[in-house]
Amino acid sequence: MVRTNERLVRGLTVCIFLAVLVLSLLLLARAFFGPLDFPVRMHSPRNVQDWIAFGVLLLIAWRAQLEPAPKSRYFQRFPQAILPATIVFGTTLLLFSPWLSTGFLSDDFIHIELAVSAKSLENFLATGDGFFRPIGYLSLAITATVAGKDPVLWHLFAILLHGINSLVLFVFLYELCGRRQVAVLGALLFALHGSRPESVIWIAGRFDLIATTFVLVTLWTFIRWEKRNRRSSYLLALFTCLLALLSKEVAYVTPALLLLLSIYRSHSVTEAFKSTFPFWFLTGVLFVFRYWWIGGIGGYLDPATSQPEIFAVRLVDVARILVLRVWAVMIFPLNWSSDTHWLVALILLFYLAAWIILMLKIRLEKRIYWISAAFVLISSLPAVQLLLIGSDLRGARLLYLPSVGFALLFAALLQGQGLSRGMKRLIAVTVLVFNFAALTHNARIWKDVSELAERTCRQAALIIERQGSRAILIRDLPGTIDGVFLFRNGFAECVSRYLESEKMPAIKTLPPGSDYMTTLPDDADQLIWNGKELFFLPGSE
Repeated sequence: MVRTNERLVRGLTVCIFLAVLVLSLLLLARAFFGPLDFPVRMHSPRNVQDWIAFGVLLLIAWRAQLEPAPKSRYFQRFPQAILPATIVFGTTLLLFSPWLSTGFLSDDFIHIELAVSAKSLENFLATGDGFFRPIGYLSLAITATVAGKDPVLWHLFAILLHGINSLVLFVFLYELCGRRQVAVLGALLFALHGSRPESVIWIAGRFDLIATTFVLVTLWTFIRWEKRNRRSSYLLALFTCLLALLSKEVAYVTPALLLLLSIYRSHSVTEAFKSTFPFWFLTGVLFVFRYWWIGGIGGYLDPATSQPEIFAVRLVDVARILVLRVWAVMIFPLNWSSDTHWLVALILLFYLAAWIILMLKIRLEKRIYWISAAFVLISSLPAVQLLLIGSDLRGARLLYLPSVGFALLFAALLQGQGLSRGMKRLIAVTVLVFNFAALTHNARIWKDVSELAERTCRQAALIIERQGSRAILIRDLPGTIDGVFLFRNGFAECVSRYLESEKMPAIKTLPPGSDYMTTLPDDADQLIWNGKELFFLPGSE
């Protein structure tokens, strides 16, 4: 019977390995040669990435379950670590500095106009967009007092906040695993993850940044309370939990994450619930208040039903998102809407090899694997209806907090058994280099689209000034290009930045495929997007 089980395990291992290998070769072919029509048709590698990620993580989980490694002392006393913390923070700022000059995009223009004009508490408690995020809006208003409408300063604040998050994650991982090098590598993966442009470079991603800051501080101070039983740590955790809840809805999973960590600390479920009950109570009270304040659950609305999108999500989509898509974006954060440079494709080759080695050789203690996986899945739930992310990574900002769990998993893999210390370091460097290459590739797309947005707004303002338009219709302007938000919102606010006259004409934008229906006068001038620029059509025509 034992031999039969061993043969079954070996057979399944071989099958998974061969499947991952074949799919990896297809992904490499797509990276080197672009969209494929032979030997199989593959323009978007989304499904291939899904199943590679699934196979890799399945085999790692299988080995962790069947061959548990000796238990490590994951929770040790937290020593001072100024130098590694400085390395994490400094590296983050240095590697994001080339993107300081990236322009504003879409929602950025609206958020900045509101932040600049915010003068009372009412501005921070507004719920017209279906959300209740007073701390998030307050952080934008504070930034506006210093940055005004300067994109460099706005991006500097965002990068600084991301650097702080990376630093706090390092402290959290150090408190958790007790190994400085592993904590540094996990924090650097979080800092340089390829999905970062939408959350860090896009100003509208501020809500994810600030909410994650407070969630991370809550997790860290809660662990310190459990280890040292200091009331001040517990009260600080409660306070930062409140700030997180007031920053963005994703923070409503904080009590569940605390429960997860408490159970992992070898507490019984009952004791874990007792220690986290005040956090559950606080979250429940604030949820009830939020529901009353905005008159419902809030969130984005389904255009077809005018009901919150969360009610329209299908269980089959949720399963696909949580089992496949989330993990594929975590492991392959590459925007495929633009051709990859040959160097990125070459790095991808070594990156795939690193993951295959991990899935075949590494053995880690199974509890830390499942805790890391649960962290990712739980923190993905608040926006699960929006996480069917395509190969262009649009919406990847929503995985900013879940990627903390992925960084924890990466740190756990580096502590696993089965590989030499030198091989682990080589794999860690490979993973970080690939993510930096993906980050550079993706951020360049954001910068290019932001330059296109600026040119378009300048051109529209020039035409409006020249023609003296009082009302103007913008037709066929795309909401996104290559996964980057162009003018889904904010076109009028963008144009106003470049108008010399104080009179702002009435502007109505119609996305591609929209019916020609508007409240503007019939003789309104038109600006029509032809794929690269706008051209003018007088109202009389």
